[in-house]
Amino acid sequence: MAEKKCAVCDWKIEDKGQTVEHGGKVVIVCCDDCAAKVRKDPDKYIKGK
Repeated sequence: MAEKKCAVCDWKIEDKGQTVEHGGKVVIVCCDDCAAKVRKDPDKYIKGK
């Protein structure tokens, strides 16, 4: 199984991480700070997923 990487900072996600949903698409991030960045500019991180 491939290791999961944060969509924002590309760090390895050790636990389940956090999910952020926007427009029916979901992105997994490592922490609250990265989740906030996705919520602020979702198209930057979710496009093409």
